[in-house]
Amino acid sequence: MKDQSLPFRTNLIWAITGNVIYAVCQWGMLLLIAKLSTATAMGLFALGLAISSPIIMMAGLGLRSVQATDAAGEFSFSSYWKLRLSGLLLAFVAMALVCLVAGYGRTASGVVMLIGSAKCTEALSDIVFGKFQQKERMDLVARSMMIKGIASLGFFAVILTLSSSLLLAIGGWLAVWAAVLLLYDIPHVVALIKDEGPTGLSGWGRTLFGASIDLPVHAKLAKISMPLGMVVGLSALVPSIPRYIIEHRLGVEQLGFFAALAYLTTPGNVVVSAIGYAASPRLAVHFNAREAEKYRHLLIRVVILGICIGLLQFAAFGIGGGALLALLLNDQFKAGLPLLYVLLLVAILSYAFGLLGVGITAARQFKIQLYIGVGLSIMTLVLAVILVPLWGLYGAALSIAGGTVVASLAYGFILNRSLSRARLADQLKFEETPLLDRGI
Repeated sequence: MKDQSLPFRTNLIWAITGNVIYAVCQWGMLLLIAKLSTATAMGLFALGLAISSPIIMMAGLGLRSVQATDAAGEFSFSSYWKLRLSGLLLAFVAMALVCLVAGYGRTASGVVMLIGSAKCTEALSDIVFGKFQQKERMDLVARSMMIKGIASLGFFAVILTLSSSLLLAIGGWLAVWAAVLLLYDIPHVVALIKDEGPTGLSGWGRTLFGASIDLPVHAKLAKISMPLGMVVGLSALVPSIPRYIIEHRLGVEQLGFFAALAYLTTPGNVVVSAIGYAASPRLAVHFNAREAEKYRHLLIRVVILGICIGLLQFAAFGIGGGALLALLLNDQFKAGLPLLYVLLLVAILSYAFGLLGVGITAARQFKIQLYIGVGLSIMTLVLAVILVPLWGLYGAALSIAGGTVVASLAYGFILNRSLSRARLADQLKFEETPLLDRGI
């Protein structure tokens, strides 16, 4: 396998293509649940995602972003893999404890643990994707995502149609993801690392686990990535917080109604994520090389592009209206069109916020993100507790919007302050002290 970086535009095309196809397939799974099952089943599925995603993402320590922006090659792939694997083992135990403490029934617990297992498998593929992304080979990422998306949708559809069992369908989804990890992702990353040169590792064992366990190196990597891991976990927690409040105050069926409408923003979110994945290595290179103007211009471009994606998504539903909503879900969701418009506007704010976060991650300012993430979570929780009882599902959407606006302003301030403080010439030299030490 040739280890040759692809041009940014080529990577962007591959990233968008792979993520869009993957998103359509994942979206198809949600539509199947909405059409073949009940709102309660959708609520259980949403609850499983709301519980498992923040735990797994927090335990994953945001290692993909750390690896993708590791332009200096400070840590080996095996260090990232072993740390991710250790975190996922802890996450699995944490999910089981949540089910036990919350007193969920057998079905709800089964849904949570199966979805959690699938997400653990996805997280292992994600660390492989980090290596592909670091080498600017988004074609490898895209192919994996397309295979996973199409195969998992097919298995999910057949099993759910024949058995009407959500648990069995999720089990098929898990089996497909595990197969792609073992048969595509790992073999390709082994080949990629082997091609790095005569000092590269060879073989599955040495590629994944290295020649030895270097605890100081793993501790250093954990220390560096811990703030970002908290940020990534909090980013998954923020949209989940209103869902916890909905499930507690309004019930699982209303949660299913809200979740089904919120999932309609997934295509735009996936395209925006693809843009971020394609841009982050290049942003990191510009920042590491102290090319401030290139860094600034690229970041502005991707943020504007993300906003445009959100506006196009809003326009599509604005034109299609209730007919499009009924086609994608079913007639019982037609009454949710006004709520969908609110969620689509909130999504635009989230896209801009997420891409600003990509810029800060590329600059490896992880601690700043942690403090903002904590503040965002607290604000969203407070707003949800106040607004959901007052305005129901609309209150849940507005609670996300309020926190996102404030956090986006904070991100913009930090980026502007850090760039304006630097001295510009042919190149801009960033100050050596961290942002926190400068009182930002």
